[in-house]
Amino acid sequence: MSLDNFEFKVKSLFYGMEFTNGIRRELVGALAIIYFLSLGHNLVAITTMFAVSRILMTLFEFPSGAFADYYSRKKSILISFGLMSIAFLGIYFFQNFWLIVIFFILHDIAWTFQSGTTTAWVIDTLKYGEHLKKLASLFARFFFFEKTGAIVGGIIGVVIIAINFKFIWLVIAIFNFFTFLIILKYMEEINFKPKKLDSKILLQTFIHAKDSIKFLLHKHNGQIKGLAIAIFFGTLAIDGFFIEIPLIFNQILGLSPAYIAGIYSIVGFFALIAPFIGEKLVHKFDSKKPLFFIFTGIFLFMVCFALSKNIFLSISIIVLFSIFETTFITIHDSAVQRAIPSKSRATLGSAMNVIWAIANSLSVFLVGIGINYLGLINTTIISSIIALLTAFVYLFSLKY
Repeated sequence: MSLDNFEFKVKSLFYGMEFTNGIRRELVGALAIIYFLSLGHNLVAITTMFAVSRILMTLFEFPSGAFADYYSRKKSILISFGLMSIAFLGIYFFQNFWLIVIFFILHDIAWTFQSGTTTAWVIDTLKYGEHLKKLASLFARFFFFEKTGAIVGGIIGVVIIAINFKFIWLVIAIFNFFTFLIILKYMEEINFKPKKLDSKILLQTFIHAKDSIKFLLHKHNGQIKGLAIAIFFGTLAIDGFFIEIPLIFNQILGLSPAYIAGIYSIVGFFALIAPFIGEKLVHKFDSKKPLFFIFTGIFLFMVCFALSKNIFLSISIIVLFSIFETTFITIHDSAVQRAIPSKSRATLGSAMNVIWAIANSLSVFLVGIGINYLGLINTTIISSIIALLTAFVYLFSLKY
């Protein structure tokens, strides 16, 4: 196989996995909280479930990352998509709150076997680790396919909700199962030397995690520390806003779940340009200034969305927010991958995901409490202020 054909095959698998993830994220992000509310479950109970699930997810981040770094990235990714299929089948079949909790937590645990691992696999397979421009281009197309999946997810949501709301979760399970089969047949592991899986995996995991944390906290690694702090505050703001968006559309603007799914599909279509904007910004300005201005814009969009009473204005704001948010992810992830070494790429990727998970769990829990006591609009304004703080974290902590 020629080098060009090999790269095409590797990138196709990489982008295909993110296409499936885009479908899942779109449907879960747009509809999960509304679906669980439609079953009669309490808002604070639901957001607490989200928070607890993310906290439990962190317990699996380092073991799953070390498993990928030491033994097999392919097997780790297969475990992820296999467990995803089972988790969403469970959400499809059961309506009891505690059973939903079990399967929702399983879905988050499944993600840990993929987080940091797919990027580690593709970067090391293609030997892109030291090439910022190649990384930016890779992630631009990565997020393009994620957003394409989001568009498809939104369209699926509109169609499926018209038939039966709960079929959404069956569709996600099927997509994950077919992705599992494709990976099983076509994924290769090269430029990677696995070690024999043995009883020392827990000890090796602890050692690998310790070394990764030491790298993260080392005084000479200020760039990765700045990125870690920024992703913590950025996640507090953005993930809280992701909870608030469908609730504002549904409860304030009076839109049905099918319309909300359609809006998310429209938003995803416009966001297709965002990864390429991120690519161009990295090539021209590096990371620091773009990230500062992007989060300043995100702050403004969140405030305007919270205060808007017009549906068309609100949709326009969310389109702009989505473009900025996806551009941010493209730039941030490119900067992270350049700042970490190959030997710990999956584990340090998992470390960043632990930071995200902790921030996410705090965010969704506090949003649930905030909505309950302060109201939906005031809670959204607070999320926007945290976004502005993130802008200044990037400005003062990054060197380039």
